Amino acid sequence: MLLIRHTRGRRTWALASRRVGLMLGVYGGLTGAFFATAAGAQAPPGQKLAARAPAAEHLGTGPYAGSEPSADEASVLAPAISDQPQSPRRLRWFARAGLGAAYRWAFDESMFGAALEGELGGQDPRIAGGMRLRLEFGKMLAGLAYQVVSFGPFIWLPTVRERVHVGVGLDAGALLISRKTMPGSTLWSILMGGQLRVSIDMLRIGPSGALQADAGVAVQALTLAPGPLTIATTLGLGYRP
Repeated sequence: MLLIRHTRGRRTWALASRRVGLMLGVYGGLTGAFFATAAGAQAPPGQKLAARAPAAEHLGTGPYAGSEPSADEASVLAPAISDQPQSPRRLRWFARAGLGAAYRWAFDESMFGAALEGELGGQDPRIAGGMRLRLEFGKMLAGLAYQVVSFGPFIWLPTVRERVHVGVGLDAGALLISRKTMPGSTLWSILMGGQLRVSIDMLRIGPSGALQADAGVAVQALTLAPGPLTIATTLGLGYRP
């Protein structure tokens, strides 16, 4: 009987010890969780995220797949942006003006005068071209006044040397001569032909402008006899902005 009571006492003690151990374990777990929560509440936001989020080597893995990418990942995923240089063939406006002395031979007579010219068009780093207008005023050796108005396309070829420019063009217009016997009336003829010009930069002005020495020769056909041709030469100054 004593043995049975002793055995029951040992079982009761063992059962009580297990219950106490289980309670201590639960209490210890709750205490640790509490202190961990309190420490997390006092930590800075960056440390909170580091403590909560597991390490992930690639974006889109783990429970924090929606978090922001790292610097390396952003550099890989970001679209490549490159500054493309402007095309060297880009066109821009071109203008030029010139003033010079002119000599013309027509109708078996010599004519001396002044010429005013203007050009407007476009250019790129190699060539320039546009429309040229020429106004010429002067007198023949016989004392008759004359005027020439002509226009046409003109193109400046690639630079021969650093400061030397060569251009060619076509022009059409009219040659008018004042009649001496009939004041107020004029004799006129249509002219058509081509011209060759050479310009040398004497003084550079700004990034693209220059003051130029200009020389040219033009050969044109006349529709009025006598003299089927007229030849004109010009020597003057030009300005290119």
